[in-house]
Amino acid sequence: MNKWLLMASTAAVAVVATALVLKSDFNPFESSMTKSCENVLKKRLRSPAGYKRIGITESQSPLSLEDYLKANYVKDDDGRTIFTQLYNSESAKKDPPTMFTLFIEYDAPNAYGTPIRSTSMCQYASISSSKSNASDFAVVVDNFTQTQWLVDQVTKSQASGN
Repeated sequence: MNKWLLMASTAAVAVVATALVLKSDFNPFESSMTKSCENVLKKRLRSPAGYKRIGITESQSPLSLEDYLKANYVKDDDGRTIFTQLYNSESAKKDPPTMFTLFIEYDAPNAYGTPIRSTSMCQYASISSSKSNASDFAVVVDNFTQTQWLVDQVTKSQASGN
């Protein structure tokens, strides 16, 4: 009797867990970069609840020192020295610095509620060949980090007098 009760409750838990996973955006097989890119993208939409992913195209390429410095917004000699040393120490390993790029095609409602298909580009400059350290504040979506985008929105709001 206890064996049947245990099997039935295990099956019930599995069914509920599967239903929750299918109803949510949770996907255990997606990279942290994909999750971060979508989180940042949704924060920028007029109606995030209406977001629907159509597809994602991924690519990666080796990252040159100059591109690595640009991606980390290095502007002074001290920063250049530190980031160059970091880049060189990682480049000497078998895990070279890499630029990861995602193109996210999605539908989202405009101001009138009409779904519009768009594509956003998301990039992550990694000091290694792994995108596992990508976070909401490390990815660049449509040429802006999350912080840069927020500053841009405040500047635009102040310029328009709102």
